Amino acid sequence: MTNQTLLQRLDNLEVKMTRLRLQLSDVMAGRQAEEPIQTQWIRPKAASVLWGLSDSTLRKYRTKKWTDGSCTWVEGVHWRKRKGYNRAVVDHWFAHRFDREAHQLFVKRWLKTSNQQLPSNSKKGEYAEIRS
Repeated sequence: MTNQTLLQRLDNLEVKMTRLRLQLSDVMAGRQAEEPIQTQWIRPKAASVLWGLSDSTLRKYRTKKWTDGSCTWVEGVHWRKRKGYNRAVVDHWFAHRFDREAHQLFVKRWLKTSNQQLPSNSKKGEYAEIRS
């Protein structure tokens, strides 16, 4: 077998591997989209320790209108009075704060899987388009 033939076979195998990886990625994304998102409400003191932020910084995050492209926090989704912070949603916000579309899709999925509705106070906000 010539080197040229071996290289061609190697290229074909790489193409097949890439296709398999893409198929696996699609399957995993589909499974993830079906899985419910666990809701864990954490108190402000615990949130402060978990995320390494002061209580006052967390309060600012609740009310800040971001100008850097980040999504704002919505009461009832990211945080609740007397309950604290939604760990899954806020963790996702920290990881994807500059990817507005990805975070909105995550919030929509959380609303659906946790049987929640978008709070009425966000009617005119940036999450209005995901109301369903």
